Amino acid sequence: MFIAEAAPLLARCARGLDADSARALASVATGVAGLLASKKALEPEAKAAAGLKTMVAALVLVDRANKTAGGAFCRASGVDAAKCVAAINKRARSPEEARALLSVVQYTTINYAAHASSAVRSGVEG
Repeated sequence: MFIAEAAPLLARCARGLDADSARALASVATGVAGLLASKKALEPEAKAAAGLKTMVAALVLVDRANKTAGGAFCRASGVDAAKCVAAINKRARSPEEARALLSVVQYTTINYAAHASSAVRSGVEG
């Protein structure tokens, strides 16, 4: 029986990342989360929305590309997943947008179920 990949393009992109690229994407995710936490940075809503999407995409790619246990949810990945989730909850334009982005984090990453911290889980699941 054949079971298809849930996100084939995403999986292929993640397989193509080397360790340096994954570290760079981890820096992007954490850096954008820091910008979104600041009130002055990314003020127009369109820029904040683009920043949120970029941050989530980087987090998911790092999680899928990381070969260590825990993926993006371990300390060694370089991603501050709790900070990313807090930025989504704080800066999303609507509850629907926040729920959609949080669902991507929860269901598209490989390591969320087994390795997400309680702070990440409470931010994602409510």
